[in-house]
Amino acid sequence: TQSPAGVLITDTQGVIEYVNPRLMAMTGYSESEILGQTPQLFKSGQTSEQIYQGLWQALQQGDSWHGEMLNRRKDGRELWVMQMISPLRDSAGRLTHFISIQEDIAEQKALVQQMEAARLAAEAAAATKSAFLANMSHEIRTPMNAIIGMADLALRDTLPERTRQFLQKLLGSARG
Repeated sequence: TQSPAGVLITDTQGVIEYVNPRLMAMTGYSESEILGQTPQLFKSGQTSEQIYQGLWQALQQGDSWHGEMLNRRKDGRELWVMQMISPLRDSAGRLTHFISIQEDIAEQKALVQQMEAARLAAEAAAATKSAFLANMSHEIRTPMNAIIGMADLALRDTLPERTRQFLQKLLGSARG
């Protein structure tokens, strides 16, 4: 059965000795193009040197390394992978190989980018709404102040009771 993860095994010098069909499918290279090469074959130049330094530091200490890497397919397209690299030892504890297990995470990366774009769009919409409401509030407040002032002046005059009640209701509503 086909493994969902790409698997690559190198000797202690990093020369590739084994690759599974999934890794070939992910990278676009054939087995004969990969075997005998080093993982530099997949290097895109887009992964920071700090990541490579951390990877080698962990492996030299006998630890596994886990992280994301932006690699390159044979056709030049980007290949985002989540990768775990571990040292393999023989029964005497001597380092014999390194194994890399890789998962193509392009879909997850695209989803994160879509979510970020949606978040930025929502923030822009909220800012536009706030500016609109502030502007409308100002546009309404100016004539409302004139209405309140006129109603106050009118109530100083002698008015029929019904008119006075209307003006008092208007003032109550206008002042909120």
